[in-house]
Amino acid sequence: MLNEAVIPTTQTTVRRRPKSRAPAPSVLVAGARISTRLTVVWVVGITASFSILDHMDGLCAGVAAMASVSFAMLAYLNGQTLVTTLAAAVLARPAGFCAGF
Repeated sequence: MLNEAVIPTTQTTVRRRPKSRAPAPSVLVAGARISTRLTVVWVVGITASFSILDHMDGLCAGVAAMASVSFAMLAYLNGQTLVTTLAAAVLARPAGFCAGF
């Protein structure tokens, strides 16, 4: 057996990272890339689902009208007048189609 002596050290240095609240730039870039990809997938998926619903007369317009009503109500309750106005304008098209159909 080899005799090994453990020599204790009296000085210990601990390096601490400075506290920073902002994430690293590489995390922000990766987050933006992931967000962009998810947004594209979401928009394509919603477009495809509305295309499938369009084969049933009036169903696509009814779904769009209900979604617009919910967006308008949520925006109104949160005090966002521009979003409320835009949602109400989007609501007019499918509601007009449903009324004329």
